[in-house]
Amino acid sequence: MARFALVLLRWKIVLRENFEALWQLTEVGLWLIFGGLTLSALLLYRLPSPGIGVAVMGVVAALMAARVNPRGFEKAAWMILMSALLVVEILAVRKDRNEHDAAMANLLGQTMGGSGYLTFFPTFPSNNPASGDVWPVQAAYFPKSSSEPAFPLMDVNVDFYIRPSKGDAYNDGFSKEVMDSLRTPAHYTLGTVIPTTIFAAPFKMQSGKRYQLRITTRRDFFYENVNIDTDPNAPGGYKVSWCLYRYADNKLLDGKCE
Repeated sequence: MARFALVLLRWKIVLRENFEALWQLTEVGLWLIFGGLTLSALLLYRLPSPGIGVAVMGVVAALMAARVNPRGFEKAAWMILMSALLVVEILAVRKDRNEHDAAMANLLGQTMGGSGYLTFFPTFPSNNPASGDVWPVQAAYFPKSSSEPAFPLMDVNVDFYIRPSKGDAYNDGFSKEVMDSLRTPAHYTLGTVIPTTIFAAPFKMQSGKRYQLRITTRRDFFYENVNIDTDPNAPGGYKVSWCLYRYADNKLLDGKCE
């Protein structure tokens, strides 16, 4: 029995020495690195969930530590493999974050409506307009980006103000029409506006006047200045300009006012 135990111990020692000698072969290290790089390429092709790359990096670090005295080029190959796995993890985190942001934007769009804006623009009357003539107004809503889901604008409301006309002197005071508009602007409730649509606005404008429209949605607050200024050099004798701003930061979003 004792002799059998000694034989068994000898075989264990021999097998261990042979395995260690085999493990330290450069070819084994290169095959391990090749397998790791292949796995990294597969993970780059189909990005995993965050954390998978870190787990694989842990396994690679353990294998690398078990390789005693690797050659210089093998060390460099291990570093390349670790760098590839680090890139996999970074891309996986970025993908997960983008998917989360897209899901939240979709949820917000379904509950709060789109984040775009509604623009209003007067259309030239069919006749040759004179001062005070009525201009029909069109409203348009197009999503900001064709790559994003298009959600309707919800709870759209418009307050309609008359501003001083071009050339009016502020020190002379405002006209009664302007003052009345500032105190009690006309209010219009448009409700829900579907994307990619143009429709007739519930109000009209007049030649030679300037207006401000304060537009609120469930998501944001905007204001638009519309000018129908007398200009003998313009076609029909009137020059139309408009500009729309986000109220929170006065950022110009569309148009250009003269």
